[in-house]
Amino acid sequence: MRQVEIDNDKNLAEALAKLNAMAAEHQSGLINWNSPQQVAKFLYDVLHLPVTVKTDKGAPSTGEGSSLRYQGQAPVADQLIQYREYEKFRSTYLEGWSSTWLVQWSTSN
Repeated sequence: MRQVEIDNDKNLAEALAKLNAMAAEHQSGLINWNSPQQVAKFLYDVLHLPVTVKTDKGAPSTGEGSSLRYQGQAPVADQLIQYREYEKFRSTYLEGWSSTWLVQWSTSN
């Protein structure tokens, strides 16, 4: 299991580096790719991608549905989807598993 964690962390870091390089190409500075507001500003204000999905409050959506609409059309969308897949795996399985394992290990000793 340790190898998976190392590989996922490496993939996550590489995906994040590629996203940051894409943002730098547009002089956008660093973007918190986990921030819907910052991602929306970059996708819709900087790259001028059309808004195809809005949130319940009327803001441009950066969720999976809107990202998938640009898949294959905008390289940053492809990279964002990949980054989110790695991040989801890390946060759901690796962090969740390791905290469960630590609790079980500490109670058994």
